[in-house]
This record gives sequence, structure tokens and C-alpha cells, in this order.
Amino acid sequence: MHYAQLIRSGRFSHYDYGSRTKNKQAYNGSATPPDWKLNSIELPICTYWGKNDWVVEKEDYERLLKELPNVISNYTIPYDQWNHLDFAWGIDADKLLFPKILENVKKAEEKYLENEAGK
Repeated sequence: MHYAQLIRSGRFSHYDYGSRTKNKQAYNGSATPPDWKLNSIELPICTYWGKNDWVVEKEDYERLLKELPNVISNYTIPYDQWNHLDFAWGIDADKLLFPKILENVKKAEEKYLENEAGK
């Protein structure tokens, strides 16, 4: 339901309870759900996308990349048929995805340690 709300509204916001009263209770008096504050994320972020993803459109992915701070990697899987389910069940994930995830974990760790040292 929430996914459908996001598509319909064109916003990346919290769940809309469909009732002004319920929204006001959940969101400190606001009749509408607030947008997620992506620019307040402080951790390093890595994203992954497939060109055949039927859940995440390329335009939405690119919009997300523009709104997220601290993106240290935005990786498009180098296989044109890679889709959303392949992230969980792709038979080539060990070759096309996992090495990049491990590389990015190391990058994120280095970035985190840099930030901690600078505090």
C-alpha cells in the first residue's frame, strides 16, 4: 500500500493513513505525512540498480541519487537483463553483485573511520 502511495503522490514520504485525524496523531499534528529527510543521512551510501528493474524506474533511481548525500558508489549491474528479484535470487550475483558489495563495504568502512578520526 505504501509503495502505491509513493507512486501516486510522486513523493518519498512516510505512510499516509488516509485520515487527517490518524495522520495528525502519527505526525505531530500534520494532516499529511512528511517527506523523508534524505539529506540528513550521515552514513556513506552505496546503491545498486539493474537496467531491467521493473520496480525501480531509472528516472526514480537517478532522482534518489540526486537527493541522497554521501553516495560513495552508485553501481549499475553490468547485465542488461538484471531485474529487482535478481538482487535476491540472481544466479550470477556471486560474479556481478557480491564483489562490488564487498568493495563498497571496505570503502564505507574507510570513510567512516576518516569521519570518526576527524571528530
